[in-house]
Amino acid sequence: MTQTAQKYFPDAKCTGLYVLLANIILSLLSDQVVSFTLAACGIFIGMTIAFRSWKVGLISLVPNLFPIVILVGTLGWIGSLVNIGTAMIASVSIGLTVDSSIHYLSSYFREKKSGRTHAEALELTQSQVGLSLVFSNVALICGFSVLTLSEFVPLIYFGVLVSIAMLGGLIGNLILLPLLLTGLYGRTVDAENVS
Repeated sequence: MTQTAQKYFPDAKCTGLYVLLANIILSLLSDQVVSFTLAACGIFIGMTIAFRSWKVGLISLVPNLFPIVILVGTLGWIGSLVNIGTAMIASVSIGLTVDSSIHYLSSYFREKKSGRTHAEALELTQSQVGLSLVFSNVALICGFSVLTLSEFVPLIYFGVLVSIAMLGGLIGNLILLPLLLTGLYGRTVDAENVS
């Protein structure tokens, strides 16, 4: 729009609400890329310090990044328009899904520390923490789904997309994370001691 206006009216300056909104969305997109990258690095560093293993820090990223990469990739693939609501999905979603990973990993390593085998620790974690993760994520999804009742279209997109990302994060934490833990600790008789 700005290029067309400058082509026909070279001395004119483009202003107005639409130009302002376009500039805000572009700024928001670049800020979201930076904040998403910083959040991913922060999660890796935090999990590495908390669980004293860079491998755990690395595998904890997968269930958190998986739904966001799939969701944002799908939006780009179908050619969805970027608005304020869709631009904020990545950073908000990663902040919400990392809680589930922390609870899951904490329970798993607590069971391992008490002397349980890998299979027993995973089974207990899935049965105890897994159910609470389902309930908490369903509550969050219901809460964000309320935004679909708004008349402000970016807010509707935000509510739907965050709900989808939360569902993907739940699936990642209940399916991908145990598989990654099995790949990391399930093959050894005496897994490395992480406490």
